[in-house]
Amino acid sequence: MVNPTIQRRRLGLALKRAREGAGKTQDEAAAVIDAAASKISRVELGQSGIKLTDLNLLLDLYGVRGDDAEPLRDLARAGRQRGRWSTYRNAVPDWFRQYLDLEGDASEIRWYQPEVIPGVLQVEPYIRAMNAIAHPRPPADEVDRQVAVRMERQSILRQDDGPDLSFILSESAL
Repeated sequence: MVNPTIQRRRLGLALKRAREGAGKTQDEAAAVIDAAASKISRVELGQSGIKLTDLNLLLDLYGVRGDDAEPLRDLARAGRQRGRWSTYRNAVPDWFRQYLDLEGDASEIRWYQPEVIPGVLQVEPYIRAMNAIAHPRPPADEVDRQVAVRMERQSILRQDDGPDLSFILSESAL
């Protein structure tokens, strides 16, 4: 499955390099697509996608043409696809869905967690127990969504080509 977060980040880095290579500022790029400089910043950071018409205008401004432009168009198309975590929109905020996409594509995960078991390692009874002591206590349907997300996250632990994992936990977490 195409990971739109990763594709947007790759496109953003390529666009930033092209803009800087062309000696253009974010303000100049924004003026070409009739947008705020913050839009260019969000695209370059991979935080938002870009329409192909706007992308083509930027590529012209940056002098990116022909065979060099088509892979960037492909990245833009892939970045607009729905990601694996889009079904959890009501349970996971946008910023955390981006984190989950990055976690799913990571080749290595190192985690230091002194007080609680990391979410990717939590089992259902643990998740429910942690929510039972939370203040304010979340509604049951929200807890069910959190359980579903954490169980889905654990799929990276079962992948043959999954990331190398390293966890440091304190005794109190256990």
